[in-house]
Amino acid sequence: MKHFYEDLPGYFTFEDFYRWVARRVPIGARCVEVGVFSGRSAAFLGVELLNAGSGATLDLVDASFAGLGEDGIRRQLAPIAPVIGQVHAGCSWDVASLYVGESLDFVYLDAGHEHVDLKRDIDAWRPKVKPGGILAGHDYTVEYPGLIKAVNEAFDRFSIWRGSLFANGLYYPTWCVEL
Repeated sequence: MKHFYEDLPGYFTFEDFYRWVARRVPIGARCVEVGVFSGRSAAFLGVELLNAGSGATLDLVDASFAGLGEDGIRRQLAPIAPVIGQVHAGCSWDVASLYVGESLDFVYLDAGHEHVDLKRDIDAWRPKVKPGGILAGHDYTVEYPGLIKAVNEAFDRFSIWRGSLFANGLYYPTWCVEL
């Protein structure tokens, strides 16, 4: 399937990381993107998962989906409908309680960027990821010192993916932990 993410509004700078994830997750993987906004990054990952033939599902979590709501984000992402699983509008750490422990292969956190918000997201979503699964998130940059602090406090070791250059000339790296 051809990519259509550039036709959607929003921000997305971690193409290489999502390509790696789509090849890394096991057949039948269950993935969650937290902080979907208008679906630009989810569109990219969905196409990569479909093209990989993984049979993976991608659940979406956002407070309001950029005002589109659950039905609107499904319409926005209609080309990748076969990979879209559950769609939840709500507080990210509250939605985490809907998932059983060690049931997810991949979770990407891109919701709250303050220390307390990311700390709560990590604490809520980390137990949901299977051993060997991936927990990652966006914007590991000096612009978000609270986010950096939350990641550094939570993990002894993690990798950083620089990502692509954003229109403002800056990078917004992804942090990644294989649990």
